[in-house]
Amino acid sequence: MQNSAKTIIQHIPDFLDYCETRGLKNNTRENYRRYLNKFIEWLETLNLTGILPHQLTPERILGYKLYLSEHLDPKTGKSLTKGTQNYYLIALRALLGYFVAKNVVSLLPDKVALPGHDKASKTAKFFSLDQIDVLLNAPQGTSPIILRNRAILHTIVSTGFKVRQLTNLNRDSVIDLPNNILPYLNDYLKTRSDEEKALFINYSGKKISPRRLTVRMVEKIIKKYGALITSSDLINVTPETLRSANILAVWNKTIVIKNLLWQNVEDDIKEKIIFLIEPILNYGKADISIMKSARKSIYIEVGTVSLFKVWYNLMVMPNCIFILVPSDDFVIKLEN
Repeated sequence: MQNSAKTIIQHIPDFLDYCETRGLKNNTRENYRRYLNKFIEWLETLNLTGILPHQLTPERILGYKLYLSEHLDPKTGKSLTKGTQNYYLIALRALLGYFVAKNVVSLLPDKVALPGHDKASKTAKFFSLDQIDVLLNAPQGTSPIILRNRAILHTIVSTGFKVRQLTNLNRDSVIDLPNNILPYLNDYLKTRSDEEKALFINYSGKKISPRRLTVRMVEKIIKKYGALITSSDLINVTPETLRSANILAVWNKTIVIKNLLWQNVEDDIKEKIIFLIEPILNYGKADISIMKSARKSIYIEVGTVSLFKVWYNLMVMPNCIFILVPSDDFVIKLEN
């Protein structure tokens, strides 16, 4: 990681170009640009247009959040809702994530906390592991439609894909998908004798017309099977709530929590360590990282660490072990 000589404002066009290379849609990039203009506006009011990434402090973030909370819409005279304030802060978090990706010293994205939603807004709730299991096993049978629906549910839960991403998948995309869902995809593809390029196709309607499933069709499939696990404590089963289910250990992760002395961990490290490596994660840094003879990298976080940082790195860094040490006599081990 290194300090940048370019100001934060000078980095924003590069960030927007980076978003394009990452496949973000034009409207998403435009929203980022528009929301970051508000951040620039705030910097201008404080004569901070020359501020560098590493000079952005938690205190300044707090000042920006206060600015948003007190801002009045010039057209309506009303203050910004908590949801709208979140949009501006999410854009700033995305910019900080860009700095992480480019090894530029700055605040980590999770240092920009989002304000709570208004009381009138709905609260997102996660599935339990039992509910996920019920949902994934809901399509029973061997017909092409059943096997397709089962593969769709497993793909969304395991990858976190948006429905549009799912419908855009082609048959040759299978090689890039997680190994744990390949059996379901292969079972489905064995029923296909057509020449359609699309991975997921519609079995109704005229066969001479394009058969790629639409977003609306996938939403109906999710709604159909989601009805099986809907309960009073779950608002609704939608593609968005289904995507969030992949946080709950559906990539064959095991989570082991033990009352284990830190000395035991140190002894294990001394016994199996080959060499130390720079503890750079896909998102942020670890306090310690080592390579074991079993070929699994170990990343150790001592003290407090954000849940988002741990979850994100588990999702994007396969074949790793994360050890969290919140205190001297307690260890949490997460393995994927």
